[in-house]
Amino acid sequence: MRRLTTAFFLLIVTVCAMPARAQVFDLDYDRQPIVAINGLWHFHPGDDPQWADPAFDDSQWPLLRSDRDWSSQGYNGLSGFAWYRFRVVVPADTPALSLYVPQVMTSYEVYADGAKIGGFGGLPPDAEVDHAVPQTFPLPRSTSAVHTVTFAVRVWHWPGWAMYYGGGPHSVPLIGLTPLVQQRAAEAVANHSWTVVDLIVLSILEGLAGLAALGLFYLEATEREYLWFGLMLLFSAAVRCFGIWSEFHRFNVLVRDDIASILTGLVALAAMAFYQRLLHGKRNWFFWLAMASTVAGACVCTQLFEGSLITVKQSQALAAVFLLPFSAWILTRLIQAARAGLDDARLLLLPVLLQQAANLTGELLWLSYLAGWQRKFPQADITLSTWPFYLTLTDLASALFLLAMLAILINRFSRTRREEVRFSAELDAARSVQNVLIPDELPTVPGFSISSVYKPASEVGGDFYQIIPLEELGCQAGNQTGGALVMVGDVSGKGLSAAMTVSLIVGSLRTLADHTQQPAAILAGLNRRLFERSRGGFTTCLVMLIDAAGRVTIATAGHLPPYRNGKELPLDDGLPLGITLDAVYEESHFQLAPGDKLTMISDGVLEARNTAGEIFGFDRTRSLSTQDAAYIAAAAQDFGQEDDITVLTLVRLAERARTPIQLEEVAR
Repeated sequence: MRRLTTAFFLLIVTVCAMPARAQVFDLDYDRQPIVAINGLWHFHPGDDPQWADPAFDDSQWPLLRSDRDWSSQGYNGLSGFAWYRFRVVVPADTPALSLYVPQVMTSYEVYADGAKIGGFGGLPPDAEVDHAVPQTFPLPRSTSAVHTVTFAVRVWHWPGWAMYYGGGPHSVPLIGLTPLVQQRAAEAVANHSWTVVDLIVLSILEGLAGLAALGLFYLEATEREYLWFGLMLLFSAAVRCFGIWSEFHRFNVLVRDDIASILTGLVALAAMAFYQRLLHGKRNWFFWLAMASTVAGACVCTQLFEGSLITVKQSQALAAVFLLPFSAWILTRLIQAARAGLDDARLLLLPVLLQQAANLTGELLWLSYLAGWQRKFPQADITLSTWPFYLTLTDLASALFLLAMLAILINRFSRTRREEVRFSAELDAARSVQNVLIPDELPTVPGFSISSVYKPASEVGGDFYQIIPLEELGCQAGNQTGGALVMVGDVSGKGLSAAMTVSLIVGSLRTLADHTQQPAAILAGLNRRLFERSRGGFTTCLVMLIDAAGRVTIATAGHLPPYRNGKELPLDDGLPLGITLDAVYEESHFQLAPGDKLTMISDGVLEARNTAGEIFGFDRTRSLSTQDAAYIAAAAQDFGQEDDITVLTLVRLAERARTPIQLEEVAR
């Protein structure tokens, strides 16, 4: 038992750099069951299968440190195959041993005494460029005697990475008892996890904020900035999550770059749409240039590089050039909006400036490294802190950006809700006004049959009509009853403003009708009242006086003329109400015979449009003008309603048979 315990702690690792200067790791003295192989290894560029043979003499090979890549040790830019060799002295009856390899660029195979014990990636002719992740390889069982194991590592380094990633080991391998090696490997993964805590936190925050923004868009579908902001954050969170996942999993680098480029491009496109909506930007040539450069930067550079059409330097330089219009457009639009006094732009100015500064700094560091102006491998970002986890300038800018957007979204949503409450109150008021102004029941006019249909395009429309029997105005001639003053019109605009204009028109009509029933005079009076209150709007209107004998007097202010028995009446048209104070209106006179039918419509009938873009038009309207009001309105609505639809029909009835009382009254 004592001998077994002694053998358990007697693992001795010797890295043979030169026969006369071999490094020996005496675990019996150090009492270490696991050892870092951080000495000098024999190294040779090229490829020869016999170099895996433990009997091969490698004494003339150069020596390289095992904790640094070969690029930093005199082999800068070397790609393709190269071999490492080292030897390990294993005590007798040692329990199961394993070799832990943290990272070797790009693909490799490990041989122990000429036998392959594992590898990573794919070597030519079946080369695979995979993201390097730590590997653990079990060693053959030791014998009852102390023996030396010769290790050979065959490395293939991808030419695409040779310009800025050195080949070979990038960190110290370990060898020792299998349970301890596995424990150390798990600890390495846990330690590496702390380097991506910032990405994890930001991805969670961006994901939650993105879902919240989409929820706001669901509640407020007209506010499309919520949609683009939500998509931008979700795409950004996807980029971070994919980067975190690929850090700990074996993944083809070219596929990874393609996915990352696509996701990054989607982030940029959503960001441009978001800023364009939020800051009320115009889609001018600058906008489309930035959009095109974003798409090109996300797709073209990666594809050209993977197709070996451009070098790494050219790819990085081209990507930086493509990024400039995107950054310039956002910053320019943001500064312009902030100077114009937009509060949202002022809140976002500092975080976005930090974001773009961090991005630009990273690109400049890459370009300076690729141009040879600095030898140290650059960081992709400026590190602000490493404890308790990494914090970079981009992380800080992203956090500030989320806070600023949170304040903006809360403010905008509360403002929108206030406006909705106000608009709802106005809509209720407008609906109430309209219910009063649009008669629910038509008045009875002796000698005439009247029907009407009103179908607003929205909750509150701008069409209106009024029918005032002449007997209400005291205009009967002798013992003849019948006749009416009829008005049909259309106010520009919708909502409460249109409803209030209709209220003004109807009230003015009632006032004017007490003094005159002449259509031209009524239109002139309405025009004077509307001109002072129209505020740029206008109203089309038709006023018609019909007496009991069927005599018709009509004047129109830009409204569609009525149809008589399917034919359009020729009228002297005037300007719509409210445009000019000195508008003049002419009257036209007609006679309605018993059975004649007048049909009055609003332009919502003519301008109905189907899904193919075809309008209802004059021909269809004329052919249907002899039908009932309900039939005409339904036909236009089914065709494709876009505006308010009003149809009013008036038919002069035939003379009724006189009763005996009426005959007696006539005889007298």
